[in-house]
Amino acid sequence: MKPIRDAIKQLECMATNLMGEVQNGNGLATLNYVALDAAIQALQEKLERENGCEYCMGDTKELIDGETTLFITRDDEAFYADWNGQGDLEFKFCPMCGRKLKPKGV
Repeated sequence: MKPIRDAIKQLECMATNLMGEVQNGNGLATLNYVALDAAIQALQEKLERENGCEYCMGDTKELIDGETTLFITRDDEAFYADWNGQGDLEFKFCPMCGRKLKPKGV
């Protein structure tokens, strides 16, 4: 995760360096600034996904929609319970934040 944080810092410095040209109306600098901003946002979202969320990190969490309850355990195992019973789920990603979950048995 440190390389991602370092890349974000570098891109932020590059964006800051362009601000003078952007304020002077330089069209190419503005396009570059917009591209840098998009790259920064994408890397920040990736970093957030890798860190996980309150639903997929730590103890078992429950997601309740009124009909079905979804559980994600500390070992990244997912299962559900509803009025018809319960069963295992094969999630590859957390349904809340998108963090990649470990395959079963890993």
